[in-house]
Amino acid sequence: MNCEYYKYKLNLFNLILDKLVTIDNKDIFSGDIVLRAFKTSFNHYYKFKVFNDMILNNLFVSNNKKEEFITIFSNVQNIFLKFKKIYYIYCFNKTPVNEAIKYDLHFNDLSIYKNVNKIQLIESNTINTFVVSDLLKLIDISLIHSDNIFSFPLVPKNPYTNVELSYNNLYNLYIYCKENNKIIPEAFLYYFYSDFNIDKLKLSYEPFFREKAIKSFHDNLTYNSKVEYIKDILKKYKNIIPLKINRKFPFSTVVEKLEHVIIYYLRVNYSLQPAIVLHNKGKLETTLFKFYKENKYFGTILENNSNFNIQTTDSPFIFGLPRNNILENSNNDNRLQHNNNPFIFESSRSRNSLINNTTTTGINNTDINNIHTNHIFEDLIEVANQEYNSINNENINTVVFDNPNIRDNIFNIINQINDSSNNNIITNDISNNYINNQIIIREMLAGDDYPYSDIDTDYDGYID
Repeated sequence: MNCEYYKYKLNLFNLILDKLVTIDNKDIFSGDIVLRAFKTSFNHYYKFKVFNDMILNNLFVSNNKKEEFITIFSNVQNIFLKFKKIYYIYCFNKTPVNEAIKYDLHFNDLSIYKNVNKIQLIESNTINTFVVSDLLKLIDISLIHSDNIFSFPLVPKNPYTNVELSYNNLYNLYIYCKENNKIIPEAFLYYFYSDFNIDKLKLSYEPFFREKAIKSFHDNLTYNSKVEYIKDILKKYKNIIPLKINRKFPFSTVVEKLEHVIIYYLRVNYSLQPAIVLHNKGKLETTLFKFYKENKYFGTILENNSNFNIQTTDSPFIFGLPRNNILENSNNDNRLQHNNNPFIFESSRSRNSLINNTTTTGINNTDINNIHTNHIFEDLIEVANQEYNSINNENINTVVFDNPNIRDNIFNIINQINDSSNNNIITNDISNNYINNQIIIREMLAGDDYPYSDIDTDYDGYID
């Protein structure tokens, strides 16, 4: 006996059909010949193929005969499914429960969940209890798995045994979600449309999974990768955002400001959907143009090329005259030397008048060390009177030294000159100190004896 010939005859469906439809096999020409052909077809072909070819698409069978065959097929199929359900219940009750599973994937006790949020599936001849949301999330993660930009869907597995979920349990999960109004992830829905076949899923829904891969790739970018992509964007779209990033400018700031455009750039270059490519290209160019319009000098550094190294002094600066006179007697390296005495800003006119005055009074470089303190004091007073009379036209004849600050500063100057003479300072340095001291008196007599001025009319843009 050919077993291949009778492989469909030995199944439960045919046994039920034989009980419901009785035909005399002695004479093939007696009785209903069409019904006999219909019944014997199930012994050779799969039942749904017979239903489709012999009933639905058979042009030689009348509509009344088709209705009769459909009724017979439905009754047999109904009884068959009842037996299957009884068998499933029996097997389920006899299958041991996996007592080791007491917690969900977040280590929460399964008892805190309602029954509607849990599902029991038979895997590896044991009953495993799953939280529906956890199982759906695991399936979604497996299906959207990717390597860099490219998607590589994986067959979902049992999280407790690492064994692939069976075909019937995938269907059970999908039906359970539909019946209980659970939200089904798109990837699992497309997997169902592909009859839970990974190869069909790749062929039919590759563009969808490519978008998921791009999003996952972007979310896992390292800092160095972001730097490289931003450099590519600035180079490729330099006609829209012609920024010149200074080498000393911290690139972490550039990444912070422009990292949100990387996702647009990735979709423009790697998406498989033309509509998404065009949409993200427009968003990328618009975002870059808007950023450049609002930050045209982004990435630049204003460098100060001045070689001046102005050191601090113990006494405050007195401002009042042009800046270029400060450095008139400075060294060739353009550095202001440290000095315990305050710097005085003076005009060239006052310096020349003091030099002439010292020349006419007999002060020279050879005998300045022998000048007596009283003589110096008289010369200082004389020079102060002359300078004051040249400045103050309203009171030419008299100068009153009633201001204690002026008087004290004059005596301090005298002491400084005496100290210089006692310490044998070289002639040139003493002459300069003497002239500077004369200028101090001129400034004080002119009314500039306050330590700081809130208004500097000669400000040239430098920060001292």
